[in-house]
Amino acid sequence: MFVRNWMSKPAITTNPDTSVFDAARLMESKQIRRLPVVSADGELVGIITKSDLQAVVGRSRRPEAAQRKSRKIRVGGVMTRAPVTLHPDETLEHAAQIMLRKGVSGLPVVADGKLVGIITESDAFRALGAILGFQQRGARVVLSTPASGDLLTALQMAVGKFSIVGLVSYFDPEKKAWETVVRIRGRKPAPSEATV
Repeated sequence: MFVRNWMSKPAITTNPDTSVFDAARLMESKQIRRLPVVSADGELVGIITKSDLQAVVGRSRRPEAAQRKSRKIRVGGVMTRAPVTLHPDETLEHAAQIMLRKGVSGLPVVADGKLVGIITESDAFRALGAILGFQQRGARVVLSTPASGDLLTALQMAVGKFSIVGLVSYFDPEKKAWETVVRIRGRKPAPSEATV
Protein backbone atom coordinates (compact mmCIF):
# COMPACT_ATOMS: atom_id res chain seq x y z
CA MET A 1 0.00 0.00 0.00
CA PHE A 2 1.41 3.31 -1.07
CA VAL A 3 0.94 6.87 0.12
CA ARG A 4 -0.33 7.89 -3.33
CA ASN A 5 -3.34 5.57 -2.93
CA TRP A 6 -4.47 7.02 0.42
CA MET A 7 -3.32 10.65 0.56
CA SER A 8 -5.85 13.46 0.42
CA LYS A 9 -5.46 15.30 -2.87
CA PRO A 10 -5.36 17.99 -3.82
CA ALA A 11 -4.28 19.28 -0.42
CA ILE A 12 -6.00 22.40 0.87
CA THR A 13 -3.24 24.97 1.22
CA THR A 14 -2.49 28.52 2.23
CA ASN A 15 0.33 30.95 1.52
CA PRO A 16 2.80 32.70 3.82
CA ASP A 17 0.99 36.05 3.53
CA THR A 18 -2.35 34.72 4.80
CA SER A 19 -3.38 36.07 8.19
CA VAL A 20 -3.64 33.68 11.11
CA PHE A 21 -7.31 34.71 11.34
CA ASP A 22 -8.01 33.67 7.73
CA ALA A 23 -6.03 30.43 8.09
CA ALA A 24 -8.07 29.52 11.17
CA ARG A 25 -11.33 30.26 9.33
CA LEU A 26 -10.22 28.13 6.39
CA MET A 27 -9.39 25.20 8.68
CA GLU A 28 -12.72 25.53 10.42
CA SER A 29 -14.73 25.71 7.19
CA LYS A 30 -12.93 22.70 5.68
CA GLN A 31 -12.87 20.79 9.00
CA ILE A 32 -9.12 20.19 8.86
CA ARG A 33 -6.37 20.59 11.45
CA ARG A 34 -3.34 21.41 9.30
CA LEU A 35 -2.50 23.49 6.26
CA PRO A 36 0.54 23.08 4.04
CA VAL A 37 1.97 26.51 3.22
CA VAL A 38 3.03 26.96 -0.41
CA SER A 39 4.75 29.71 -2.34
CA ALA A 40 3.21 31.29 -5.44
CA ASP A 41 4.89 28.66 -7.66
CA GLY A 42 3.45 25.75 -5.62
CA GLU A 43 6.61 24.92 -3.68
CA LEU A 44 6.05 23.72 -0.12
CA VAL A 45 7.59 26.21 2.33
CA GLY A 46 6.01 25.12 5.61
CA ILE A 47 3.02 23.75 7.46
CA ILE A 48 0.75 25.23 10.10
CA THR A 49 -1.59 23.40 12.45
CA LYS A 50 -4.67 24.39 14.38
CA SER A 51 -2.71 24.13 17.63
CA ASP A 52 -0.01 26.45 16.18
CA LEU A 53 -2.68 29.06 15.51
CA GLN A 54 -4.20 28.67 18.96
CA ALA A 55 -0.76 29.09 20.54
CA VAL A 56 -0.21 32.35 18.64
CA VAL A 57 -3.52 33.93 19.55
CA GLY A 58 -3.81 32.34 22.97
CA ARG A 59 -6.92 32.26 25.09
CA SER A 60 -8.36 35.64 25.79
CA ARG A 61 -11.27 36.91 27.81
CA ARG A 62 -11.61 39.56 25.12
CA PRO A 63 -12.34 37.79 21.82
CA GLU A 64 -12.23 41.04 19.87
CA ALA A 65 -8.63 41.66 20.99
CA ALA A 66 -7.65 38.12 19.99
CA GLN A 67 -9.32 38.60 16.62
CA ARG A 68 -7.46 41.88 16.00
CA LYS A 69 -4.17 40.20 16.91
CA SER A 70 -4.88 37.21 14.62
CA ARG A 71 -5.59 39.53 11.66
CA LYS A 72 -2.17 41.19 12.01
CA ILE A 73 -0.01 38.04 12.26
CA ARG A 74 0.93 36.24 9.04
CA VAL A 75 1.16 32.47 8.63
CA GLY A 76 4.72 32.78 7.29
CA GLY A 77 5.88 34.07 10.67
CA VAL A 78 4.51 31.17 12.72
CA MET A 79 4.56 28.14 10.39
CA THR A 80 6.92 25.21 10.79
CA ARG A 81 9.51 25.65 8.06
CA ALA A 82 10.88 22.73 6.04
CA PRO A 83 8.45 20.13 7.41
CA VAL A 84 9.10 16.43 7.07
CA THR A 85 7.62 15.26 3.78
CA LEU A 86 6.89 12.02 1.98
CA HIS A 87 7.00 10.97 -1.65
CA PRO A 88 3.82 9.45 -3.12
CA ASP A 89 5.66 6.17 -3.83
CA GLU A 90 6.57 5.57 -0.17
CA THR A 91 4.63 2.92 1.72
CA LEU A 92 1.80 3.68 4.07
CA GLU A 93 3.66 1.75 6.77
CA HIS A 94 6.66 4.08 6.40
CA ALA A 95 4.36 7.12 6.64
CA ALA A 96 2.79 5.76 9.84
CA GLN A 97 6.23 5.09 11.36
CA ILE A 98 7.36 8.66 10.65
CA MET A 99 4.15 10.15 12.09
CA LEU A 100 4.54 8.06 15.25
CA ARG A 101 8.26 8.85 15.63
CA LYS A 102 7.83 12.58 14.99
CA GLY A 103 4.59 12.88 16.98
CA VAL A 104 2.68 14.46 14.09
CA SER A 105 -0.74 13.60 12.71
CA GLY A 106 -0.12 14.51 9.07
CA LEU A 107 2.65 14.88 6.51
CA PRO A 108 2.77 16.79 3.22
CA VAL A 109 3.40 14.64 0.13
CA VAL A 110 5.82 16.13 -2.40
CA ALA A 111 6.88 15.02 -5.89
CA ASP A 112 9.28 16.90 -8.16
CA GLY A 113 9.46 19.72 -5.61
CA LYS A 114 5.70 20.34 -5.69
CA LEU A 115 3.03 19.55 -3.13
CA VAL A 116 0.76 16.80 -4.48
CA GLY A 117 -1.23 15.87 -1.38
CA ILE A 118 -1.21 15.28 2.36
CA ILE A 119 -1.38 12.04 4.31
CA THR A 120 -3.00 12.15 7.74
CA GLU A 121 -3.84 9.76 10.54
CA SER A 122 -7.44 9.79 9.24
CA ASP A 123 -6.17 8.53 5.87
CA ALA A 124 -4.24 5.78 7.69
CA PHE A 125 -7.44 4.78 9.54
CA ARG A 126 -9.32 4.64 6.20
CA ALA A 127 -6.60 2.34 4.85
CA LEU A 128 -6.78 0.14 7.95
CA GLY A 129 -10.54 -0.14 7.50
CA ALA A 130 -10.04 -1.25 3.91
CA ILE A 131 -7.35 -3.75 4.92
CA LEU A 132 -9.61 -5.26 7.56
CA GLY A 133 -12.53 -5.34 5.13
CA PHE A 134 -14.91 -3.16 7.15
CA GLN A 135 -17.14 -2.68 4.09
CA GLN A 136 -16.91 -6.29 2.90
CA ARG A 137 -19.64 -8.86 3.34
CA GLY A 138 -18.80 -12.05 5.17
CA ALA A 139 -17.87 -13.32 8.58
CA ARG A 140 -14.74 -12.33 10.44
CA VAL A 141 -12.60 -15.07 12.00
CA VAL A 142 -9.69 -14.35 14.34
CA LEU A 143 -7.12 -17.02 15.03
CA SER A 144 -3.88 -17.24 16.95
CA THR A 145 -1.06 -19.47 15.69
CA PRO A 146 2.07 -20.17 17.76
CA ALA A 147 5.28 -18.82 16.23
CA SER A 148 6.51 -22.39 15.80
CA GLY A 149 3.31 -23.40 13.97
CA ASP A 150 2.44 -23.25 10.28
CA LEU A 151 0.16 -20.28 9.66
CA LEU A 152 -1.25 -21.60 6.36
CA THR A 153 -2.10 -25.01 7.83
CA ALA A 154 -3.83 -23.37 10.80
CA LEU A 155 -5.71 -21.09 8.43
CA GLN A 156 -6.90 -23.96 6.23
CA MET A 157 -8.13 -25.86 9.30
CA ALA A 158 -9.93 -22.81 10.71
CA VAL A 159 -11.81 -21.74 7.59
CA GLY A 160 -12.48 -25.16 6.10
CA LYS A 161 -14.51 -24.91 2.91
CA PHE A 162 -15.21 -21.19 3.13
CA SER A 163 -13.76 -18.73 0.64
CA ILE A 164 -11.19 -16.30 2.02
CA VAL A 165 -11.87 -12.75 0.81
CA GLY A 166 -9.48 -10.89 3.11
CA LEU A 167 -6.54 -11.63 5.36
CA VAL A 168 -4.40 -9.62 7.78
CA SER A 169 -1.73 -11.10 10.00
CA TYR A 170 0.75 -9.70 12.52
CA PHE A 171 3.17 -11.15 15.05
CA ASP A 172 2.36 -10.55 18.74
CA PRO A 173 5.69 -10.76 20.64
CA GLU A 174 3.97 -11.06 24.03
CA LYS A 175 1.97 -14.12 22.98
CA LYS A 176 4.78 -15.33 20.71
CA ALA A 177 2.08 -16.03 18.15
CA TRP A 178 0.73 -14.87 14.81
CA GLU A 179 -2.63 -13.13 15.16
CA THR A 180 -4.66 -13.41 11.97
CA VAL A 181 -7.94 -11.76 11.02
CA VAL A 182 -9.68 -13.53 8.14
CA ARG A 183 -12.77 -12.39 6.27
CA ILE A 184 -14.64 -15.41 4.85
CA ARG A 185 -17.72 -15.84 2.71
CA GLY A 186 -19.73 -18.76 1.39
CA ARG A 187 -18.13 -22.03 0.52
CA LYS A 188 -15.37 -22.71 -1.98
CA PRO A 189 -16.65 -24.30 -5.19
CA ALA A 190 -15.66 -27.95 -5.61
CA PRO A 191 -12.97 -28.45 -8.27
CA SER A 192 -15.63 -29.75 -10.67
CA GLU A 193 -17.72 -26.59 -10.10
CA ALA A 194 -14.86 -24.19 -10.75
CA THR A 195 -15.03 -22.33 -14.05
CA VAL A 196 -12.07 -22.37 -16.38
